[in-house]
Amino acid sequence: MNEKAKEILAQMLQRVLDGVDTVSEFAAQEVPIVVEQLLMWHMVESLMLCFGALLLLIGWSLITRKFYYGENAWAKISYDSFDEDGVMAHVVFTVVVGYIFIILLDVDWLKIWIAPKLYLLEYGASLIK
Repeated sequence: MNEKAKEILAQMLQRVLDGVDTVSEFAAQEVPIVVEQLLMWHMVESLMLCFGALLLLIGWSLITRKFYYGENAWAKISYDSFDEDGVMAHVVFTVVVGYIFIILLDVDWLKIWIAPKLYLLEYGASLIK
């Protein structure tokens, strides 16, 4: 009986080891694909945020110009024709634009494109924190 139990235990252990080998081979084949898909997803997500911020900036520019100049918003393109209020409005606009670009403009897509290994290291570090 003891001999039979040892044989069954050896067979079970061999099956477990074969399963571990199969899983490790599968993981070794799939990890590069998973990493590529992870990079692609984060790049597309970052590009969407970047273009969204750019569209927001263009919309904000059009709305403030129309609000400040009224009906002839496109007639006063020259900066020579601004009065002090106009200059102040555009200074405030520049500060707002800078804030939007600092907060909303996500340039992770550029980091993924130029240095994907660096991005992966930083992403892994952010997951650990």
